[in-house]
Amino acid sequence: MQSRYDLIVVGGGIIGCSIAWRLAQRGLRIAVFDAGSLGGEASSAAAGMLAPGGEIHQSDPLATLLLQGQKLYPGFVKELEAESQQAIDYRVSGALEVAHSAAEWEQLKARAALQRGLGIQIEERSNGLFYPEDAYVNPHDVLSALRAALLKRAVSIFEHHPVHFVQADSHGVRVGEWEARQAVIAAGAWSSQIYITGCSLPSVRPIKGHLIGYQLRPGSLPYILRNQNVYLVQRVSGFTIAGSSLEDVGFHRDIDPAVVQQIEQRARRLAPDLLAGVQPVRVWTGFRPAPAEGGQPVMQQLCDRPVWAAYGHFRNGILAAPAVAQWAQRAILASLEKAPASSCEQL
Repeated sequence: MQSRYDLIVVGGGIIGCSIAWRLAQRGLRIAVFDAGSLGGEASSAAAGMLAPGGEIHQSDPLATLLLQGQKLYPGFVKELEAESQQAIDYRVSGALEVAHSAAEWEQLKARAALQRGLGIQIEERSNGLFYPEDAYVNPHDVLSALRAALLKRAVSIFEHHPVHFVQADSHGVRVGEWEARQAVIAAGAWSSQIYITGCSLPSVRPIKGHLIGYQLRPGSLPYILRNQNVYLVQRVSGFTIAGSSLEDVGFHRDIDPAVVQQIEQRARRLAPDLLAGVQPVRVWTGFRPAPAEGGQPVMQQLCDRPVWAAYGHFRNGILAAPAVAQWAQRAILASLEKAPASSCEQL
């Protein structure tokens, strides 16, 4: 493999791989480094909901990013399927958010008023609010297709190759023996542990989440179903995911039976008929990258170095990926052409 590139991407999750793919399409020579396997952390652990209706609680840059991601997803999937020659389980299923009490119903209506002002379609039903544009995607399919597309574009992939230090100055960057004109840090919850010459990265921390998988009859849950902090989403195979917990416990991967039991109880209350007599077939955990301040993702050039940050999307990395890749493509190409680049607030 070559030792000099136009761009080094540190982090091979859906954000990093999407950025690499978009810029490889523009002819850049790219290398992707990941501490484990491509997409092996938060991206593959995610349920894959593309549901701004369940995530947006205020008008801010993150809301803009998520709505842009939702808008881009159909074309993103279609193009990725064509280039990779792989099918992706993606469906605009809609989502039903139910209320279990009068207080919850009032909260839903108040949130809906704000969301309608942002252009989100919402239908009021007797048992809750229905979001017809909410969708899901199988992250495993997306990551497999991204790998194929990257290899087709001659992107160098370095798996099980952790990056702890990026040497950067006005002339470019160096990662070990490899050099590049620019770099992107997209290592999720591990991003701020990477040292950049003369630069402190905005901090990010892991928020652990437990998820439960049930094997149900395909088509038995026609839409995403949710209530406050619990959801159910079913893939085309019938594999149905219930989640999730929010645990600020560091990088501890162990499965907590008490947390699993809590999620099970909430899921059965949400869909008692659907889950009657059914036991989980899988339980797993993942680490969401939570930005330390302000709740906004970190999308910016770092310390006037040829290094970009693209992390801290918390539990919305799957949904945000097409929009983040679009932002990075524009920003990095503009930088390489010595033109001013935009920030995430200008999406």
